[in-house]
Amino acid sequence: MKIVAQLCVQGFTSDKVREDVPSLLEEFRGRDVFLETKASWNAEEQRIYIQVVVEGKNATDVKEMIYDEVFDTVIASIRALDSIELNIESCKEVDPA
Repeated sequence: MKIVAQLCVQGFTSDKVREDVPSLLEEFRGRDVFLETKASWNAEEQRIYIQVVVEGKNATDVKEMIYDEVFDTVIASIRALDSIELNIESCKEVDPA
């Protein structure tokens, strides 16, 4: 079953995002666990919104794995991590289409 999770990362400046988001997206593409990924910057809120799609039995079972994988991806691609905060805003099962 496909699971879609929405996350947000805060603690960045616009300059930091311009500098590091390309490497973040590249890092997401290199991780087989993610079937799909999207990321967008909201300058007003100073947050990166991330959507990932993974395969799993149910949303509850994969929520921690998603958090860990996204956090690892952020750590691998963005420098100066002392001020960031990562939150899962939603994690839900998607009906097969």
